[in-house]
Amino acid sequence: MDTEEPDTAFTETWINRYDSVDIVVFEGHSFDGHLQVHSEAARKQDTPKYLFDYEKWLTTTKGSYCLAEGSWWRNFQGHVR
Repeated sequence: MDTEEPDTAFTETWINRYDSVDIVVFEGHSFDGHLQVHSEAARKQDTPKYLFDYEKWLTTTKGSYCLAEGSWWRNFQGHVR
């Protein structure tokens, strides 16, 4: 079972960025896999609230992209800080 509170890495990677990120980019089939794990259908009664919040944020971003493997660098070269 997951803990009720997110760890530091989850908080820094996702939660602290909810207000500043509106596009999520995943390579390959990562986005589909992410949604399978974090979707409403995959939730269990004891799923921690922060994972419900994460799924809600992830599915309401302006765009969530799944790039073809290897194309991410060509597409975002010059845009990555």
